Amino acid sequence: MRKAILILLTLSFVISVSPSVYSQPKKDREHEISEECKGTMREKARKYYEKRIEKLTAVLSLSPEQKAKISGILKDGWEKLRTEREKMREKVKGMREQTDALIEKELTSEQAAKFREHKEEMKNRAKVRRQKKHKCIAPEEE
Repeated sequence: MRKAILILLTLSFVISVSPSVYSQPKKDREHEISEECKGTMREKARKYYEKRIEKLTAVLSLSPEQKAKISGILKDGWEKLRTEREKMREKVKGMREQTDALIEKELTSEQAAKFREHKEEMKNRAKVRRQKKHKCIAPEEE
């Protein structure tokens, strides 16, 4: 029985650590990301998009009409991918919540409180890592 609990706890930890921040719907995460950081992320995405279009134009010798059409196709494709990513986040979030609920059933009230505290700590660490990745944290906040 202890081995099963340990396995479930480990599994939940792995599941909750890696995708915890990314599995939240965007609308629930928005308060965690500063406007400056959002701007940085949007700018990176815009530059990537422009670079991609220019590379395709150069490699394929696209006409202006082709460039415009392919640009639209890429935008549509990226929007579809973003939509699917959001759906997947919801699905993963539900799976993680189910796993955590099963784990908490096996724990004492004291253990369950520690488990929830641990999950919150991991969520905060992931938030800091994400902000550092996007260079959204001032040096004094680190």
